[in-house]
Formats: sequence, structure tokens, C-alpha cells
Amino acid sequence: MILTTGSTLDGLTEWVLRVFGISFLVLLSVVIFIVFFCWVRMLETSHLPAERLVWAEGGLHAANGAATLALTYTLLGISLGVRTLADQELNTDTVQKVIGGLTEHFSIAFMTTVLGLPTAAGLRALISITDVKLQADSISRNHRLVYSKGEQT
Repeated sequence: MILTTGSTLDGLTEWVLRVFGISFLVLLSVVIFIVFFCWVRMLETSHLPAERLVWAEGGLHAANGAATLALTYTLLGISLGVRTLADQELNTDTVQKVIGGLTEHFSIAFMTTVLGLPTAAGLRALISITDVKLQADSISRNHRLVYSKGEQT
């Protein structure tokens, strides 16, 4: 990304913090951590279907939290932009300043959606596909066990 934008790492970091805000990034990081924690616990409890199901469900809810967070910040950005528009007099002297504030808030609104929704989809896929894979592995193990017991009799 640095090569395609021509920005330095410091410039890119500054842009990310300005566009997304520290609160969104911290909350999204917490949600991602929770999803990965649940995913690891799913793998560790793969031989215990009931317990694995609890971790899968928790992971899916946390992943949905990423989508909720993104949409919440979208609405926040839009409402801040509308408030900026409503709080200022609009005339030929102030139009540039008002539009600048409006676009800054709308940038937050749309960029949180652009980052948050695909992240949520990826996290949900990670949990769901892993759960299905673990279920399939469990069924395969059970079939092999039943088949091998049938040969012994």
C-alpha cells in the first residue's frame, strides 16, 4: 500500500488514525481479538462438540459485532456531518469550510463501513468454515471407528 500511494509509513498511519479514529480502531481490534480467541478455543475443543459449538457461537456473535460497530460509526459520521451542516451558516464565504467539515465526517462514515463490513464477513467465514470442517472431521472419525469395529466382529 505504501508503494501504491507514495506515502511514508508515518503518513499512512496518520491518515488511518484521522479517517477511522482511535476509538473505532481500538474497538475493532478488540472484536477481532475476541473472534480469534474463540477460533483458537474451537480448535482446542474440536473433540468436544458441545463445547466447540459454544465457542463457534461466541465467535459468530463477535464477528457480527464488527459489522454492528462499522454501521454504528457510519451513522455517527453521517450525523456528525449533518450536525456540522446544521450548526453553520451557509453562504458564499463559508461554503468551502462547511463542505470540508461535512466531507471529513462522511469520510469517517463510509470508510468505517468499507473496512468493517468486509472484516466482519471474513471473520464470520473463518468461524463458520472452521466449524463445518471440524464437524466433518468428527463425522469422518466416527465413520472410521464404526467401520473398523465392524471389521473386527
